[in-house]
Amino acid sequence: MTNYSQELFKLLVFRAIVLLTICTSLCKAAWPASNISPVRGHYPPVFCKMSHVLLDARDRVFRYKQDLTSRNTFDSSCGAGAGIWSVRPDEQSDSMTCDETYDEGYVFTMYFYYGSNYFHLHYDMMIPLFSELRKEDKGKKIVLMPSVESVRLQAMYWETKAFHDTSKYWYQMLKVLASSHTLLPLDDRIQKSQGNICFKTINFGTPMYSSADKDLIIPYVQFIKEELGVRHHQISKDKVGIIKRTNRRRILNEGELVEAVSNIADVELVDFSRLSFKQQIEKVQEYSVLVGMNGAGLMNGLFLSPGAVTVQLVPFRADLNFKEFGQLLKNRGPYLEWHNEHANLSQELPNDPYHGQSDTTVQVGEFVELIKKALQLVNSDDYSDKTEL
Repeated sequence: MTNYSQELFKLLVFRAIVLLTICTSLCKAAWPASNISPVRGHYPPVFCKMSHVLLDARDRVFRYKQDLTSRNTFDSSCGAGAGIWSVRPDEQSDSMTCDETYDEGYVFTMYFYYGSNYFHLHYDMMIPLFSELRKEDKGKKIVLMPSVESVRLQAMYWETKAFHDTSKYWYQMLKVLASSHTLLPLDDRIQKSQGNICFKTINFGTPMYSSADKDLIIPYVQFIKEELGVRHHQISKDKVGIIKRTNRRRILNEGELVEAVSNIADVELVDFSRLSFKQQIEKVQEYSVLVGMNGAGLMNGLFLSPGAVTVQLVPFRADLNFKEFGQLLKNRGPYLEWHNEHANLSQELPNDPYHGQSDTTVQVGEFVELIKKALQLVNSDDYSDKTEL
Protein backbone atom coordinates (compact mmCIF):
# COMPACT_ATOMS: atom_id res chain seq x y z
CA MET A 1 0.00 0.00 0.00
CA THR A 2 1.45 3.38 -1.01
CA ASN A 3 1.92 6.19 1.47
CA TYR A 4 -0.96 8.01 -0.21
CA SER A 5 -3.26 5.01 0.20
CA GLN A 6 -2.26 4.61 3.83
CA GLU A 7 -3.00 8.25 4.59
CA LEU A 8 -6.34 8.03 2.78
CA PHE A 9 -7.26 4.90 4.74
CA LYS A 10 -6.37 6.58 8.04
CA LEU A 11 -8.49 9.60 7.07
CA LEU A 12 -11.51 7.45 6.25
CA VAL A 13 -11.16 5.52 9.53
CA PHE A 14 -10.90 8.80 11.45
CA ARG A 15 -14.04 10.16 9.75
CA ALA A 16 -15.91 6.95 10.49
CA ILE A 17 -14.96 7.18 14.18
CA VAL A 18 -16.08 10.81 14.32
CA LEU A 19 -19.40 10.01 12.65
CA LEU A 20 -19.96 7.04 14.96
CA THR A 21 -19.25 9.22 18.00
CA ILE A 22 -21.66 11.91 16.78
CA CYS A 23 -24.38 9.36 16.08
CA THR A 24 -23.95 7.76 19.47
CA SER A 25 -24.86 11.04 21.13
CA LEU A 26 -27.14 12.68 18.57
CA CYS A 27 -28.40 10.25 15.95
CA LYS A 28 -31.18 8.75 18.03
CA ALA A 29 -34.61 7.82 16.86
CA ALA A 30 -36.84 10.86 16.96
CA TRP A 31 -38.70 11.28 20.24
CA PRO A 32 -42.39 10.62 19.44
CA ALA A 33 -44.94 13.39 19.89
CA SER A 34 -47.02 12.99 23.03
CA ASN A 35 -50.67 12.11 22.91
CA ILE A 36 -52.70 13.89 25.63
CA SER A 37 -55.95 12.25 26.74
CA PRO A 38 -57.85 14.13 29.48
CA VAL A 39 -60.92 12.59 31.13
CA ARG A 40 -62.99 13.50 34.18
CA GLY A 41 -60.94 13.03 37.34
CA HIS A 42 -61.50 12.63 41.05
CA TYR A 43 -58.68 14.92 42.18
CA PRO A 44 -57.81 17.15 40.49
CA PRO A 45 -61.01 17.36 38.40
CA VAL A 46 -59.16 16.23 35.25
CA PHE A 47 -57.33 12.89 35.06
CA CYS A 48 -54.69 13.32 32.36
CA LYS A 49 -53.04 10.45 30.49
CA MET A 50 -50.03 11.19 28.26
CA SER A 51 -47.65 9.15 26.13
CA HIS A 52 -43.89 9.65 25.80
CA VAL A 53 -43.00 11.91 28.71
CA LEU A 54 -39.66 12.51 30.42
CA LEU A 55 -39.09 13.70 33.99
CA ASP A 56 -36.04 15.95 34.20
CA ALA A 57 -35.52 15.40 37.93
CA ARG A 58 -32.71 17.93 38.20
CA ASP A 59 -34.89 20.73 36.82
CA ARG A 60 -38.07 19.41 38.47
CA VAL A 61 -40.03 19.43 35.23
CA PHE A 62 -41.81 16.86 33.05
CA ARG A 63 -40.99 17.33 29.37
CA TYR A 64 -42.73 16.15 26.23
CA LYS A 65 -42.78 16.72 22.47
CA GLN A 66 -45.86 18.61 21.36
CA ASP A 67 -47.86 17.30 18.43
CA LEU A 68 -47.58 20.17 15.93
CA THR A 69 -50.80 19.08 14.21
CA SER A 70 -52.66 19.82 17.43
CA ARG A 71 -52.77 22.86 19.67
CA ASN A 72 -53.33 20.71 22.73
CA THR A 73 -50.83 21.15 25.53
CA PHE A 74 -50.81 19.82 29.06
CA ASP A 75 -51.74 23.28 30.38
CA SER A 76 -54.67 23.69 27.99
CA SER A 77 -55.97 20.12 28.30
CA CYS A 78 -55.36 19.08 31.88
CA GLY A 79 -57.07 21.82 33.88
CA ALA A 80 -56.07 22.24 37.51
CA GLY A 81 -53.26 19.72 37.14
CA ALA A 82 -51.29 22.41 35.29
CA GLY A 83 -51.13 24.37 38.52
CA ILE A 84 -49.72 21.42 40.49
CA TRP A 85 -47.11 19.79 38.25
CA SER A 86 -44.71 21.47 35.83
CA VAL A 87 -45.28 19.69 32.50
CA ARG A 88 -43.76 21.53 29.54
CA PRO A 89 -43.33 20.98 25.78
CA ASP A 90 -39.65 20.86 24.86
CA GLU A 91 -38.27 21.93 21.49
CA GLN A 92 -35.12 19.87 22.16
CA SER A 93 -37.12 16.71 22.82
CA ASP A 94 -35.46 14.72 20.00
CA SER A 95 -32.16 14.87 21.87
CA MET A 96 -33.58 13.75 25.25
CA THR A 97 -31.99 10.67 26.82
CA CYS A 98 -33.43 8.26 29.40
CA ASP A 99 -31.58 6.97 32.45
CA GLU A 100 -34.60 4.89 33.51
CA THR A 101 -37.75 3.93 31.58
CA TYR A 102 -41.14 2.81 32.87
CA ASP A 103 -44.07 1.41 30.94
CA GLU A 104 -46.55 3.33 33.10
CA GLY A 105 -46.28 6.09 35.66
CA TYR A 106 -48.82 7.45 38.14
CA VAL A 107 -48.23 10.97 39.46
CA PHE A 108 -50.68 12.13 42.13
CA THR A 109 -50.99 14.23 45.25
CA MET A 110 -51.32 12.98 48.81
CA TYR A 111 -53.50 14.93 51.25
CA PHE A 112 -50.90 16.21 53.71
CA TYR A 113 -50.59 19.03 56.21
CA TYR A 114 -47.86 18.22 58.74
CA GLY A 115 -49.46 14.80 58.88
CA SER A 116 -52.22 13.25 56.87
CA ASN A 117 -55.88 12.27 56.98
CA TYR A 118 -56.85 8.61 56.97
CA PHE A 119 -60.19 9.23 55.27
CA HIS A 120 -58.74 11.30 52.42
CA LEU A 121 -55.91 8.83 51.88
CA HIS A 122 -58.42 6.08 51.19
CA TYR A 123 -61.12 8.16 49.50
CA ASP A 124 -59.01 10.54 47.39
CA MET A 125 -55.88 8.47 46.72
CA MET A 126 -55.93 4.73 47.46
CA ILE A 127 -59.33 3.70 46.07
CA PRO A 128 -59.20 5.67 42.78
CA LEU A 129 -55.63 4.56 42.07
CA PHE A 130 -56.52 0.96 42.88
CA SER A 131 -59.32 1.22 40.31
CA GLU A 132 -56.64 1.82 37.64
CA LEU A 133 -53.85 -0.41 38.93
CA ARG A 134 -56.02 -3.52 39.06
CA LYS A 135 -56.47 -3.22 35.26
CA GLU A 136 -52.72 -3.20 34.56
CA ASP A 137 -50.88 -6.15 33.03
CA LYS A 138 -48.75 -7.90 35.63
CA GLY A 139 -45.65 -7.77 33.46
CA LYS A 140 -45.60 -3.99 33.05
CA LYS A 141 -42.93 -1.89 34.72
CA ILE A 142 -44.97 0.60 36.77
CA VAL A 143 -43.97 3.41 39.12
CA LEU A 144 -46.12 5.34 41.62
CA MET A 145 -44.97 8.90 42.27
CA PRO A 146 -46.81 10.63 45.13
CA SER A 147 -46.36 14.37 45.63
CA VAL A 148 -47.50 17.01 48.11
CA GLU A 149 -49.00 20.37 47.19
CA SER A 150 -47.82 23.59 48.82
CA VAL A 151 -51.49 24.66 48.87
CA ARG A 152 -54.45 22.72 47.46
CA LEU A 153 -54.43 22.90 43.65
CA GLN A 154 -51.18 24.85 43.66
CA ALA A 155 -47.60 23.91 42.86
CA MET A 156 -46.25 20.73 44.41
CA TYR A 157 -43.82 21.10 47.29
CA TRP A 158 -40.53 19.44 46.32
CA GLU A 159 -38.95 20.11 49.73
CA THR A 160 -41.57 18.09 51.62
CA LYS A 161 -40.36 15.67 54.28
CA ALA A 162 -43.65 13.73 54.18
CA PHE A 163 -42.01 10.63 52.70
CA HIS A 164 -38.77 10.59 54.68
CA ASP A 165 -40.08 8.55 57.63
CA THR A 166 -41.19 5.21 56.23
CA SER A 167 -42.79 4.24 59.57
CA LYS A 168 -45.60 6.81 59.10
CA TYR A 169 -48.95 5.20 58.38
CA TRP A 170 -49.45 7.13 55.12
CA TYR A 171 -46.15 5.77 53.78
CA GLN A 172 -47.20 2.28 54.87
CA MET A 173 -50.44 2.74 52.93
CA LEU A 174 -48.54 3.82 49.82
CA LYS A 175 -46.29 0.76 50.06
CA VAL A 176 -49.32 -1.51 50.28
CA LEU A 177 -50.90 0.15 47.25
CA ALA A 178 -47.68 -0.04 45.23
CA SER A 179 -47.37 -3.76 46.07
CA SER A 180 -44.82 -5.17 43.60
CA HIS A 181 -44.54 -1.87 41.69
CA THR A 182 -41.95 0.86 42.32
CA LEU A 183 -42.75 3.64 44.81
CA LEU A 184 -40.77 6.81 44.03
CA PRO A 185 -42.00 9.91 45.90
CA LEU A 186 -41.47 13.29 44.26
CA ASP A 187 -39.35 15.20 46.75
CA ASP A 188 -35.88 16.73 47.01
CA ARG A 189 -34.20 13.31 47.13
CA ILE A 190 -35.23 12.39 43.59
CA GLN A 191 -33.63 15.60 42.32
CA LYS A 192 -30.31 14.60 43.89
CA SER A 193 -30.26 10.92 42.99
CA GLN A 194 -32.09 10.58 39.67
CA GLY A 195 -31.35 11.67 36.12
CA ASN A 196 -33.95 11.54 33.35
CA ILE A 197 -36.87 9.19 33.96
CA CYS A 198 -38.92 8.30 30.89
CA PHE A 199 -42.48 7.03 30.69
CA LYS A 200 -44.12 5.29 27.76
CA THR A 201 -47.39 6.35 29.40
CA ILE A 202 -47.94 8.57 32.42
CA ASN A 203 -51.06 9.55 34.37
CA PHE A 204 -51.49 12.79 36.31
CA GLY A 205 -54.07 12.88 39.13
CA THR A 206 -56.60 10.25 40.15
CA PRO A 207 -59.55 8.95 38.08
CA MET A 208 -63.20 9.50 38.83
CA TYR A 209 -64.97 6.62 40.57
CA SER A 210 -68.26 5.96 42.32
CA SER A 211 -68.30 5.32 46.08
CA ALA A 212 -71.41 3.20 45.42
CA ASP A 213 -69.48 0.79 43.16
CA LYS A 214 -69.40 -2.48 45.13
CA ASP A 215 -67.43 -4.12 42.34
CA LEU A 216 -64.62 -1.69 43.15
CA ILE A 217 -64.91 -1.24 46.92
CA ILE A 218 -65.12 -4.94 47.83
CA PRO A 219 -62.03 -5.94 45.78
CA TYR A 220 -60.22 -2.96 47.31
CA VAL A 221 -60.95 -4.19 50.83
CA GLN A 222 -59.87 -7.70 49.86
CA PHE A 223 -56.67 -6.38 48.29
CA ILE A 224 -55.68 -4.39 51.40
CA LYS A 225 -56.31 -7.34 53.74
CA GLU A 226 -54.41 -9.74 51.50
CA GLU A 227 -51.42 -7.40 51.10
CA LEU A 228 -51.24 -6.90 54.88
CA GLY A 229 -51.80 -10.59 55.64
CA VAL A 230 -54.83 -9.81 57.83
CA ARG A 231 -57.42 -12.52 58.34
CA HIS A 232 -60.86 -11.64 59.62
CA HIS A 233 -62.18 -13.24 62.79
CA GLN A 234 -65.31 -15.31 63.02
CA ILE A 235 -67.65 -13.26 65.23
CA SER A 236 -68.51 -15.51 68.17
CA LYS A 237 -69.52 -12.95 70.77
CA ASP A 238 -70.61 -9.33 70.91
CA LYS A 239 -67.89 -6.73 71.26
CA VAL A 240 -68.37 -3.01 70.61
CA GLY A 241 -65.58 -0.58 69.72
CA ILE A 242 -66.21 3.15 70.25
CA ILE A 243 -63.73 5.31 68.35
CA LYS A 244 -61.97 7.92 70.45
CA ARG A 245 -61.42 11.35 68.88
CA THR A 246 -59.20 13.97 70.50
CA ASN A 247 -59.23 16.93 68.12
CA ARG A 248 -62.69 17.83 66.84
CA ARG A 249 -66.13 16.22 66.58
CA ARG A 250 -65.46 14.56 69.92
CA ILE A 251 -67.87 12.48 71.98
CA LEU A 252 -67.91 14.38 75.26
CA ASN A 253 -69.41 11.61 77.41
CA GLU A 254 -67.40 8.59 76.24
CA GLY A 255 -67.10 7.12 79.74
CA GLU A 256 -70.85 7.32 80.30
CA LEU A 257 -71.53 5.54 77.01
CA VAL A 258 -69.01 2.79 77.75
CA GLU A 259 -70.58 2.16 81.15
CA ALA A 260 -74.10 2.03 79.70
CA VAL A 261 -73.18 -0.35 76.86
CA SER A 262 -71.18 -2.62 79.19
CA ASN A 263 -74.52 -3.88 80.54
CA ILE A 264 -75.34 -5.50 77.19
CA ALA A 265 -71.97 -6.28 75.54
CA ASP A 266 -68.20 -6.13 75.91
CA VAL A 267 -67.14 -2.60 74.99
CA GLU A 268 -63.97 -0.53 74.76
CA LEU A 269 -62.68 2.80 73.52
CA VAL A 270 -60.24 2.47 70.61
CA ASP A 271 -57.69 5.13 69.65
CA PHE A 272 -56.55 4.42 66.09
CA SER A 273 -54.14 7.35 66.07
CA ARG A 274 -51.64 5.28 68.08
CA LEU A 275 -51.68 2.32 65.69
CA SER A 276 -49.90 1.53 62.43
CA PHE A 277 -51.91 0.92 59.27
CA LYS A 278 -51.74 -2.86 59.68
CA GLN A 279 -52.52 -2.65 63.41
CA GLN A 280 -55.67 -0.64 62.66
CA ILE A 281 -56.93 -3.24 60.18
CA GLU A 282 -56.09 -6.05 62.60
CA LYS A 283 -57.77 -4.29 65.53
CA VAL A 284 -61.19 -3.95 63.88
CA GLN A 285 -61.37 -7.71 63.30
CA GLU A 286 -62.18 -7.96 67.04
CA TYR A 287 -65.44 -6.02 66.84
CA SER A 288 -68.95 -7.06 66.01
CA VAL A 289 -69.92 -3.35 66.10
CA LEU A 290 -67.70 -0.35 65.38
CA VAL A 291 -69.21 3.05 66.19
CA GLY A 292 -67.78 6.53 65.86
CA MET A 293 -68.37 10.14 64.96
CA ASN A 294 -68.01 11.12 61.32
CA GLY A 295 -64.24 11.21 60.89
CA ALA A 296 -61.12 9.51 59.64
CA GLY A 297 -61.05 6.60 62.10
CA LEU A 298 -64.45 5.41 60.93
CA MET A 299 -62.91 4.45 57.57
CA ASN A 300 -61.70 1.33 59.38
CA GLY A 301 -65.30 0.17 59.25
CA LEU A 302 -64.52 -0.84 55.65
CA PHE A 303 -62.28 -3.60 56.98
CA LEU A 304 -64.53 -5.15 59.64
CA SER A 305 -65.09 -8.89 59.59
CA PRO A 306 -68.05 -10.12 57.53
CA GLY A 307 -71.31 -9.70 59.42
CA ALA A 308 -69.98 -6.92 61.68
CA VAL A 309 -71.84 -3.59 61.80
CA THR A 310 -70.60 -0.03 61.31
CA VAL A 311 -72.42 2.88 63.03
CA GLN A 312 -71.79 6.48 62.02
CA LEU A 313 -72.66 9.30 64.43
CA VAL A 314 -73.28 12.78 62.97
CA PRO A 315 -73.21 16.07 64.96
CA PHE A 316 -76.21 18.40 65.20
CA ARG A 317 -77.17 19.77 61.76
CA ALA A 318 -73.65 19.19 60.50
CA ASP A 319 -72.84 19.92 56.87
CA LEU A 320 -70.42 17.02 56.44
CA ASN A 321 -69.61 14.25 53.98
CA PHE A 322 -71.66 11.72 55.97
CA LYS A 323 -73.51 10.57 52.84
CA GLU A 324 -70.27 9.63 51.04
CA PHE A 325 -69.04 7.98 54.23
CA GLY A 326 -72.25 6.01 54.57
CA GLN A 327 -72.23 4.90 50.95
CA LEU A 328 -68.70 3.55 51.22
CA LEU A 329 -69.49 1.65 54.42
CA LYS A 330 -72.75 0.20 53.07
CA ASN A 331 -70.80 -1.49 50.30
CA ARG A 332 -69.11 -3.70 52.89
CA GLY A 333 -72.11 -4.73 54.95
CA PRO A 334 -74.51 -3.77 57.79
CA TYR A 335 -74.56 -0.05 58.49
CA LEU A 336 -76.52 2.30 60.78
CA GLU A 337 -76.52 6.08 61.10
CA TRP A 338 -77.43 8.36 64.02
CA HIS A 339 -77.87 12.14 63.89
CA ASN A 340 -77.87 14.31 66.99
CA GLU A 341 -81.24 16.09 67.00
CA HIS A 342 -80.65 17.92 70.30
CA ALA A 343 -79.20 21.42 70.00
CA ASN A 344 -78.50 21.53 73.74
CA LEU A 345 -76.24 18.47 73.44
CA SER A 346 -74.05 20.12 70.80
CA GLN A 347 -70.99 22.14 71.80
CA GLU A 348 -70.41 24.57 68.97
CA LEU A 349 -66.99 25.94 68.08
CA PRO A 350 -66.25 29.54 66.99
CA ASN A 351 -66.24 30.26 63.24
CA ASP A 352 -68.02 27.03 62.39
CA PRO A 353 -71.30 28.06 60.69
CA TYR A 354 -71.80 24.59 59.18
CA HIS A 355 -71.48 22.78 62.55
CA GLY A 356 -68.89 20.46 61.03
CA GLN A 357 -66.50 20.62 63.98
CA SER A 358 -68.99 20.47 66.87
CA ASP A 359 -68.44 18.20 69.87
CA THR A 360 -71.42 16.15 71.05
CA THR A 361 -72.81 14.80 74.28
CA VAL A 362 -74.54 11.69 72.97
CA GLN A 363 -77.94 10.99 74.54
CA VAL A 364 -77.33 7.79 76.51
CA GLY A 365 -80.75 6.19 76.09
CA GLU A 366 -80.69 6.72 72.32
CA PHE A 367 -77.16 5.34 72.12
CA VAL A 368 -78.02 2.14 74.00
CA GLU A 369 -81.00 1.52 71.73
CA LEU A 370 -78.79 2.16 68.70
CA ILE A 371 -76.25 -0.40 69.90
CA LYS A 372 -79.01 -2.93 70.61
CA LYS A 373 -80.25 -2.50 67.04
CA ALA A 374 -76.71 -2.90 65.71
CA LEU A 375 -76.17 -6.08 67.71
CA GLN A 376 -79.36 -7.52 66.24
CA LEU A 377 -77.90 -6.95 62.74
CA VAL A 378 -74.65 -8.80 63.46
CA ASN A 379 -74.45 -11.89 61.23
CA SER A 380 -78.04 -11.24 60.21
CA ASP A 381 -79.30 -12.17 56.75
CA ASP A 382 -82.08 -9.62 57.21
CA TYR A 383 -79.72 -6.85 56.12
CA SER A 384 -80.39 -6.56 52.39
CA ASP A 385 -77.13 -4.73 51.59
CA LYS A 386 -74.90 -7.17 53.47
CA THR A 387 -71.97 -8.33 51.36
CA GLU A 388 -69.62 -11.15 52.25
CA LEU A 389 -65.91 -10.32 51.95
